[in-house]
Amino acid sequence: MEQLNEQEMRQYSTTPPDITKSGNGRESSHQIDLETHAALFTVINKSRMLNGWGAAKRGDLDATIRVWFEAFTSFGIPADAYDALYKRAIEVRANELQRGNAPPTFGAELMISCWTGANGLKAEIEERRVRDGRTLTENAASQCPKCFGSGYEYLFDEKGRTLAVVGKCDHQGARKVRR
Repeated sequence: MEQLNEQEMRQYSTTPPDITKSGNGRESSHQIDLETHAALFTVINKSRMLNGWGAAKRGDLDATIRVWFEAFTSFGIPADAYDALYKRAIEVRANELQRGNAPPTFGAELMISCWTGANGLKAEIEERRVRDGRTLTENAASQCPKCFGSGYEYLFDEKGRTLAVVGKCDHQGARKVRR
């Protein structure tokens, strides 16, 4: 089998064949879009080349792509995470080699293990999403100038003295001071 470079791999993966039929000729429950097919084709071929095998041509990996797609879909792994998971899987293998252990086999299972768990990519993406989306309203009630984390809004005079507790705080910013 001849070796393909990355550009040729992308070319072969830009027009996926109809692989919605399972091996027994029945329709598969999963439709694979072009972007996902291309991402899986690239990751699977890169893993083949890491193992010293030749890159597969378009059509050669259809059954493998279908199986990996169904496995990744069952764990909710988006196509845009495949490359990052591939890199993490390589790190896992390298770490095992550094410890003097046999590295785990590179496959869908290894990539799924890099997605799941407290240290998986899924948790890291969620942590990043929460961190980037933090606002006073959602996460920092203790920093609220109206309630200072108590959950109840205080009304102050111009000297900063508490005049009254107004009610439940919405953490939307301070009220104007009465004069």
